[in-house]
Amino acid sequence: MKRWAILVLGLASLDAGKLHAEKWKRVYFHDADDSYLNIVDLKFPTAKIGIGIGVVVEKGKTRGVSVTTTDGGVRWQMNSLQELPLSLFFLNESLGWMVTDGGVWRTEESGRDWRKIKSIKAMNEAAFFDEKHGFLSGRKKQILETSDGGKSWTKLAALEKVESSPDYTVFSDMAFSGNYGMITGHSRPPRTRYGELPEWMESYSKSRRREWPNLMIVLSTSDAGKTWVPSTSSLFGRVERIRLDSGLMQGLVLLAFDNTFAVPSELLDLNPKTGASTSIFRRKDRAITDALLTGKDRVIIAGYEPLGELHNVPVPGKVKILKSVDLKTWEEMDVDYRAVARSVTLAGAPDGTFWAATDTGIILKLTE
Repeated sequence: MKRWAILVLGLASLDAGKLHAEKWKRVYFHDADDSYLNIVDLKFPTAKIGIGIGVVVEKGKTRGVSVTTTDGGVRWQMNSLQELPLSLFFLNESLGWMVTDGGVWRTEESGRDWRKIKSIKAMNEAAFFDEKHGFLSGRKKQILETSDGGKSWTKLAALEKVESSPDYTVFSDMAFSGNYGMITGHSRPPRTRYGELPEWMESYSKSRRREWPNLMIVLSTSDAGKTWVPSTSSLFGRVERIRLDSGLMQGLVLLAFDNTFAVPSELLDLNPKTGASTSIFRRKDRAITDALLTGKDRVIIAGYEPLGELHNVPVPGKVKILKSVDLKTWEEMDVDYRAVARSVTLAGAPDGTFWAATDTGIILKLTE
């Protein structure tokens, strides 16, 4: 009897452990014949309302779509967008902006309705300090500023101090916290006539396509965008993502390497006040595409497992999500085995739940 009691208690303990184990569960999947969905961004302005934007490819044609939930991810609905979406930014639970291939759109209803406020091309992202004062960053060495909520835009004067070619300069990410802000970009002219081809398509020696330094460009402000200080440096890789916490005590910089390099990506711990950074994650078998601060020294990173030595082979790998509570040790999290991707985007909701979206039409939720 004692042995059976011990066995029963052991099984009960095991079940309790499983009950409280974290897992990234698939809550949405675009499963349609002859149709492919690439989710490029995901935001949760409220605990219940989530908005994913992306591009559907059907029979060789593309169209912009949004995938939304109003009940915390239980049900999702796909709606068509008039243009191809690129990114989202929400200032609060209702006010947000969407950048598309044709301009800037605004919502005052948590994404239920979008209204185009500016026609403009070659932009990547929008970010705002308040409902009036915001910025656009994009290709062709463009950073634009608005003081009327996005109706009119002017070129950022601080760009005149940045010496780089507009043809090869891209501003890829922005992060604001309080009155502090950073805009990051890079400039890299192609070295050969093969420069526009993906590495996996080229048949010549690998040594000719090894990663070479970019001109890294950073513009920073400490007065809510009234003045900007530009700086440049030579750096391997390009900045894929930058994150700042609300207290400006910590930041993250995610570097991506497009060509042959020791690792496909590298995550840096950034001190926003001093600009000092330290490498905290780099693995050959993990291509990280997004990172999220979840508390002091607490980080979630997401990406995929590369197939072979080339990082940019257009074949999805298994989605890999890891977490750390000290920026030193990393724990692999349990992810739905069906999730594969070449790009994973992370999002946090106001109620403390975490989400991930892939370029293969999958949305995951961290559950217990």
